[in-house]
Amino acid sequence: MGQFSLFRHYYDGGVPPVFKAAAAENGVSAADSTAYLGYTIAAATFILAMLAPS
Repeated sequence: MGQFSLFRHYYDGGVPPVFKAAAAENGVSAADSTAYLGYTIAAATFILAMLAPS
């Protein structure tokens, strides 16, 4: 139960905590880190779609 509350303390939305922490360490704002995550997911989805068998 303690682990769940710890996870909940650090998790503040749709952005994974590790990604948000890495962005914050590099001086990226919270809004920009969310945008960068969206761009990353979109690019990964596109690459996966291109590599998928037809």
